[in-house]
Amino acid sequence: MAARGPANEVRVRLFERVAPQALAVSTNRGFLFLDGEGAGVLAELPPYEKATIRREGAGMRVTTRGTTFHARALRLVPRDDALFDIEVLEGKRTQKPRRYPGRLKLAAGGDTPALTVVNHVLLDEYVACVVSSEYGFDDLEGAKAMAVLARTYVLRNASASGGAYDLVDHQLAQQYDGADRLTDAAIEATIATLGEVLTYQGDLVEAVYFSSSGGHTADNDAVWNGKPLPYLRGVPDPYDEASPHSRWRTTIPRGRLLRALSQRYGLAVDDFQVARRSRDGRARTIALMQQNQMAREIQSNEFRLLVNQNFGITSLKSTLFDVQASAEQYIFEGRGFGHGVGMSQYGALGMSKQGYSYRDILSFYFTGTQVQRWR
Repeated sequence: MAARGPANEVRVRLFERVAPQALAVSTNRGFLFLDGEGAGVLAELPPYEKATIRREGAGMRVTTRGTTFHARALRLVPRDDALFDIEVLEGKRTQKPRRYPGRLKLAAGGDTPALTVVNHVLLDEYVACVVSSEYGFDDLEGAKAMAVLARTYVLRNASASGGAYDLVDHQLAQQYDGADRLTDAAIEATIATLGEVLTYQGDLVEAVYFSSSGGHTADNDAVWNGKPLPYLRGVPDPYDEASPHSRWRTTIPRGRLLRALSQRYGLAVDDFQVARRSRDGRARTIALMQQNQMAREIQSNEFRLLVNQNFGITSLKSTLFDVQASAEQYIFEGRGFGHGVGMSQYGALGMSKQGYSYRDILSFYFTGTQVQRWR
C-alpha cells in the first residue's frame, strides 16, 4: 500500500491491557530473531514453528524447538513480509492468536512483570486494520470516511507516549486487532484515500468518532474538558435513525452504583441527579448528593465511564439520557451510543446508503473542514 520505510511506519503497543508475561509467536514463512540492542541474528525459525517468549527476571527467555536463549530486547523480522501469529499464553488473561503485519520489538523492563510488545507496521496497513476493527460495515463511502479519520488520528497523535511507541491498540487510541478481521471494504477504502487527511484551516483535526448519535452530535467541550473547537460543534443528525442504539433502556442496582460512586470519589454518596444539560439535551454534569445536598459535581461522560466500568461496557450507552430512581434501582432511558463528538458511524452508514460521498460525510460531522493530501 505504501513504500516501506520508517517515515511510513506506526509503532503500536500490543496487549497493554493484557500485560503478557508469556507469548507464542510464529509465521507461515519463518522469521528472524535479532538482538534488540545490536544487529546480531540470534536465531532463525522455519515456517510454522512456534517460539515461546517468557519474561524471566530482568530479561526474556526464548524457547524454540532447537534452542533456548536469553535477551533483554528483541527484534522479530518476518520472511517475505509474512504475518505474525501471536498468542498470549500468560497475562491478565490469555488470548487466542491474532495476526499482525510488519515487525515486532519486544522488551523486558520497568516495574511490572509484563513484556512490552511493539508492532512496527506500515501506516496504511495500520489504517486498513483500524477501519476493519472500528467500522464494522461494508459500505465503501463510510469506510473511506473512517480511513481518513484513522489516518488523521495517527498523524496528529503519533509519539504521544513519549517515544517508545506511538499508540496503544485499544480504545484509548484506536482499536487495532491486527489483520484477522481485515475486510475488502477497509482495504479498498484505504487505497482510495491514500495520503488523505482531514484538516481545519490547514491543521490536522481531532479525529474523533463514535457509534451512534441518537439524533444529535455533541459539542466537544460539553463532553470533555478543554476549549470549544469550531469543527466539533454538535449538529442535528437525521442519518442515525436506523441505529439499533437510537433508543435504549437499562436498569442499574441502586445500592451497587452508589457504593461505586462513593468509593471512587471518597464520599458517602446517597443519590445523584443531572445537574446541567448541554444544548443538545445530553447530561453535561452530574451532581453527587449527600443528605439532599450536592457534595460534588462531575462530568457526565466521567459518570458514564464509571457506570460501564462497573456494570459492563454497554450499561450506559451515552450521556443523552433521563434517569428515574426507585428504592432498588436506577432506570435510564436514552438515545445513542458513545461520547457523541465527531462522526457517528451509524450516521456515516446512513449517509452512505443515501448516496453521499465520504467527503460529504466528513463535512457534515466536522464543520468547516477539508479533506486534503498531507505533506
